[in-house]
Amino acid sequence: MIVLGLVARGFTYGLAIEEFAARTHMRRWAQIGLSTIYKVLKDLEREKFLTVRPGEAKRGPGKNVYRLTAKGRKLFLQEIAAALTSEAPVISDRITGLSFAVGLEPEVVAPLVEEGRQEAAARIQALKQEKGQQRGQPVANIVLDYQIKVLEAERDAFDAIESILKAGGLQKLLKQIEP
Repeated sequence: MIVLGLVARGFTYGLAIEEFAARTHMRRWAQIGLSTIYKVLKDLEREKFLTVRPGEAKRGPGKNVYRLTAKGRKLFLQEIAAALTSEAPVISDRITGLSFAVGLEPEVVAPLVEEGRQEAAARIQALKQEKGQQRGQPVANIVLDYQIKVLEAERDAFDAIESILKAGGLQKLLKQIEP
């Protein structure tokens, strides 16, 4: 869907897609690599979702210029519909780590939890700075706001786990509430 979407938005050749992905830090929220871009473009062309024509160049061979076909637009709309109604969970390695950290010895995991909390706070600040540089980019701002809110929720989870650890850990806390 990502390559189809970028072609639909006017990024009509592989290098333009790569430059856009790098400039907008797209890899923070999407899995897209340079070799993947070219493979997907070729696959979409082979399946008749894209047309390709040679582009003009000042010197050397021109770049291949891609356009969506009617079939490609239909697929793109189907992919958007599937994504917007997806029940796939948002998965976070940090939350998974936290959920297991509380069961370990507080003195062992407390420094790791603190390091994770500080890292989340630093990433929040970096994303807020980046957002300040994205003037006139409403979609980029929406994506950055989403990432900031997820990181803020994770930071809050770090704080909650840190409180449990400071109270002596999960085992001690559970013993206090057992009848």
